[in-house]
Amino acid sequence: SPAEMDGTAFYYKPDGAIVQFSGIFPNDEGSKRANYTSVAATKPHGEWNLAEVVVHGAERAEYYLNGKLVSEVTDMRFLDADGEWQPLSFGQISLQAEWAELQYRTIRIKPL
Repeated sequence: SPAEMDGTAFYYKPDGAIVQFSGIFPNDEGSKRANYTSVAATKPHGEWNLAEVVVHGAERAEYYLNGKLVSEVTDMRFLDADGEWQPLSFGQISLQAEWAELQYRTIRIKPL
């Protein structure tokens, strides 16, 4: 993702450098995201996987794959034009995949 780093925090910056997030911190200590131990969450080739993202305002987002929690992000913030941290409580929704072709089917967005 294009981002800048401020101490141990990253913030989105469209004209920033592409940042590799995994393995930056020893044991990921100090980061405000949690990746869970790898689990067999994907379905066999040819079957559709169900991905769910549950966002609780700027406080927390959880990513589930076929009902299994695989990632969580907390304290989501961005730097505003004045250089002040603001809660990331609005904006666009982006879907992406890395290193693979991706197809989407039946996308639903609902307020909680």
